[in-house]
Amino acid sequence: MLSQKFTKMTNEVLVYINNHLDSKITLESLADLTGYSPFHLHKKLSAELGLSLGKFIQNQRLHTAAYFLALTKLPLNEIRYLVGFDDNSSFGRAFKKLYKASPLQYRKSKKLQQEFPLQAFKYISAKGLVTREKSKTARIFPSNGDYFSENIYAVWKD
Repeated sequence: MLSQKFTKMTNEVLVYINNHLDSKITLESLADLTGYSPFHLHKKLSAELGLSLGKFIQNQRLHTAAYFLALTKLPLNEIRYLVGFDDNSSFGRAFKKLYKASPLQYRKSKKLQQEFPLQAFKYISAKGLVTREKSKTARIFPSNGDYFSENIYAVWKD
């Protein structure tokens, strides 16, 4: 069983990783952040995450790219840069290996986006600014259907 201290440390590392996806993330920088030795940190994180730290970071970059591809109109080059890939070919190869489609195919295909649902991805961050808004009242209308389709929002028309 993992100690409470380690779980908090792991969460701190995950938040750091996702706030720095556009930067080079090294085991040494994460060790400095946590106070653990690089060897001990890698061993503990790999055991808790179920995969190596490098693979986890790459997966987070690709999941974040998928999020941006599905929900924004940002150009591919900008998405690639935001998630920390240096060139198009390495980004395209890694994305295709994980998602079985090129980034452009993924963006265009609602079927592919549904095969890899975005809500399954954790710790997605775009380095947003945290602000507090005044409380507002909302009315919720339940609706079933394809949440990637614009037809789902037909309830709001007239």
